[in-house]
Amino acid sequence: MNQENECPISGLVGFLHLNNIPHYVDFLATVWIAFALLSINLFIDSSLKRVVVSWLCKQAPAEKLRAVDASDFFDNAYLAVVSTVLGALCWTITIAFNDQCTPWSSNHCLESWPNQKALPIQRLYFIVSFQFYLCEVMGTALGSGAALKQDMMVHHAAVMTCMCLGYHFHFLRYGIMWMGLFDISNPLLHFSKMLHALKMIPSTRIYKKTAFISFTSVFFVARVLCPPLSVLKPAMHSVFHLLPVHWAAFFVGSMLFIYGLQVYWFVKIVDVWKKQFPASKAAVMFVPCKSHLS
Repeated sequence: MNQENECPISGLVGFLHLNNIPHYVDFLATVWIAFALLSINLFIDSSLKRVVVSWLCKQAPAEKLRAVDASDFFDNAYLAVVSTVLGALCWTITIAFNDQCTPWSSNHCLESWPNQKALPIQRLYFIVSFQFYLCEVMGTALGSGAALKQDMMVHHAAVMTCMCLGYHFHFLRYGIMWMGLFDISNPLLHFSKMLHALKMIPSTRIYKKTAFISFTSVFFVARVLCPPLSVLKPAMHSVFHLLPVHWAAFFVGSMLFIYGLQVYWFVKIVDVWKKQFPASKAAVMFVPCKSHLS
């Protein structure tokens, strides 16, 4: 039986007016999703966000909670919800629709290429994730939502490039597995930032440390420890046999660059830990060696 017919949203391709075969122009055909998400963000900024920020400031008059901190709290709460939904969707696809391509069994990810079935639900995740990244970039340019720093802008550009390449060359299984692995830490990141935004409220400080430990641990495992075996090894072992040399080199180079960013961020996370919790020596347990990028 054709796997596409088994997918619960097999009508997606027709609904989004996509090509029958995945092609990078699909991202252009669905760019309206990014503008729709941006419109929702702008509406939330001008309505719900103002109400929540005002309410938070009134709830903590003694602590003098600043409006900018309350705004950061709202932005990260919103991103925590969105990243949780996207992560749950990605892991559902990884477990149920990815033909055994998982972070703990990544050797299956490139089997039978280029004849792998491109399931609509896999294409949906690639497209929605790409357009969400684009929405964040446009939101930063317009001053809506949480602003991306320069390193995050570079990261988004590199990830969106890899998404286009993976989608166009039918590395959908592999891309879903990779995004699922990295997405694990996103909800914890934004939850930790939520608590940090409420730093003026004493009752949140005990939870802030726990959230930061949880995020740092998961980030290290999912984005630093696992990728060399789960993500980089299968690609570097197979991609030069599957793609023209110039595309393979560009693809692998982009992946190594993205992984390098994760190591760089982990070092910065440990530095933040040392500054915020100077009495704790627990951070050193997360650092596997002294040769990390800085």
